[in-house]
Amino acid sequence: MKKKRRVNVLKTTKKLRSKLWPLVSEYVRRSATDYRGYAQCYTCSATLYWKLGHCAHFEHGTLDYDLRNLKFCCVRCNKYLRGNLGAYAIRLIKEKGLKWVEQLKKDAVRNRGYVYKIAELEELIEKFKGLLKTLD
Repeated sequence: MKKKRRVNVLKTTKKLRSKLWPLVSEYVRRSATDYRGYAQCYTCSATLYWKLGHCAHFEHGTLDYDLRNLKFCCVRCNKYLRGNLGAYAIRLIKEKGLKWVEQLKKDAVRNRGYVYKIAELEELIEKFKGLLKTLD
């Protein structure tokens, strides 16, 4: 009798997440650019080529693939200033309003600890591949 091999779901979701994140990051960074491929940091307004920027989260560890939570950001603000969240919040409130930001935070709290299913990750990969094609 042959033993059935059990697929390690954790390894599979990890592989899918590692495939998804570069697509999400590229989409966020490229969608913020002008016709030359340059974008402004969401928090400090520094201008740089999209490949040199980061995809920054307002809420960390949750809503990782939610475009409401992601913006183009320079390395200085995202890495060395840990997201420059004060400036990030001020700009979000100015652009979207306090109620919108409060809803985003509620969604983040509700989503904390959520583990994406394989089918959801595969669907998101296809979604972001399609979104990237629209930028070409």
